Amino acid sequence: MLAIFSDKGRIGRAQFIAHVLGSALVLLVIFITCLVAQIVFIANPNQALLPVIAGTEALVWAWILLMSLGKRMKDADINPLWALAVFLGPLVIILPVVFAFYPGTSDNNRYGPQPGATS
Repeated sequence: MLAIFSDKGRIGRAQFIAHVLGSALVLLVIFITCLVAQIVFIANPNQALLPVIAGTEALVWAWILLMSLGKRMKDADINPLWALAVFLGPLVIILPVVFAFYPGTSDNNRYGPQPGATS
């Protein structure tokens, strides 16, 4: 589970899609739960709870996206530093979609062995 936060190794297309969509879904559920709790307990004097949680979730999801995209780039034998481009405007949507379908190298490369058959 903690491998999702790491930049080590390579991941295949299926695992990349699972990382990005799965983490987004989990964080969305947490956000909606906090939103409902905020509405139910509106008398709570701590009104800053929701923005703090939303900001924290955005940072966590951005980190997971960056690490997963870097590992996909490694699988395609591309320097993973290019994953930082995901934070340039519309590339936040374009790059993950491209690398969800872009094939990786079919053998070992300079970033490690080919991902397993379950990737």
